[in-house]
Amino acid sequence: PAYLAPQKDAKVGDFIAQIDNAVSNGHIVAIYDALPPSYRKDVDEIVQIAAQQINANSWQGLVGTAHRLGDMIVTHQNWFLSSPRVQALPPEKYDIVDGQVLLMAGLLRVGLSPESSDLNQLQSVSFGQWLAERDKVMAPYLARLVEQMGVEIERQISVTAEKGDTASITVQQSGGSRPVQMVKIEGYWV
Repeated sequence: PAYLAPQKDAKVGDFIAQIDNAVSNGHIVAIYDALPPSYRKDVDEIVQIAAQQINANSWQGLVGTAHRLGDMIVTHQNWFLSSPRVQALPPEKYDIVDGQVLLMAGLLRVGLSPESSDLNQLQSVSFGQWLAERDKVMAPYLARLVEQMGVEIERQISVTAEKGDTASITVQQSGGSRPVQMVKIEGYWV
């Protein structure tokens, strides 16, 4: 589904639901977009500083290898799936390889393409802009991967108090619950 960024000045429950929905739909950029603008600016600066310190050859070697692996699996999937070791897998394991591994390979292929993972780009554009561009091509793969893996954000949020720029919520997940204090900064809940 199309991406809708978390909305500023939303009620705390609605804000969290917006993020959970976007992430479930494969849009990891929602995590960045949920940050207050000054926090996003700090993240952008940290990423640019880190990108300045990274050795370009090491970066391209690591990212290039991951991209080539994904590209090889996608472009040679018939060969990959006909491997005797893959063919010998039990049906439920074969389905995982046929679905999830191919989706992950596609994700690596588009998410780490040479033009998008160029270190110069990370050094020259904001991380938010870079991530938004990556999100456009990665979200369909992530959404399908989440769907195939049956992963859902299985938490329940109960708002116990919301007044002005503060809120108390209870997060129930994995059989347990915990209270969380939320504060609205620049219109975004943290």
